[in-house]
Amino acid sequence: MVAQFSKVRYAYWIGYQLSIEDFISFVAGLPPAIVKRNLYQQENDTAEYQDYFSAYIKWRRTLPKEQWKHSLRALYRHLPDGQTATHVVFFTRYVNYKGPQQVEDPADPDYSVIHEELAEDAEKLKRFVELAREYGGEPNINKFEFTFKKELHPTTDWRIF
Repeated sequence: MVAQFSKVRYAYWIGYQLSIEDFISFVAGLPPAIVKRNLYQQENDTAEYQDYFSAYIKWRRTLPKEQWKHSLRALYRHLPDGQTATHVVFFTRYVNYKGPQQVEDPADPDYSVIHEELAEDAEKLKRFVELAREYGGEPNINKFEFTFKKELHPTTDWRIF
């Protein structure tokens, strides 16, 4: 089987962001065997954002296929030294990037598709939160903020898990 790659380099990823503090709180509630195995946390509580992100990835990978499809992909951001991540972004859909007018010009046909939360986005978030709660996570649905980001196209981006 040959992998399909897009000729489009970028896309607007659309979904929800969660603050790092709320993300860590959510992941810490997931099954202890998964979290502890993936956090390089000792008695001095030195785990960082990356460690919790690794634990989230491991949790997603352990889900049965039927449940996995309700988990949301998240974007990992490796920031230069001195910079700190503020949010984790979970994606529900994307729109191929054609130019900045897609998010700047209200007359552009993609403008509302990118800027407006669709019922399917809200439903995906709701199912995701329900799934996380089944496994002991306690994400607060009200802490998720609708967002969009220009990123590499999903067929070429290794940072999306």
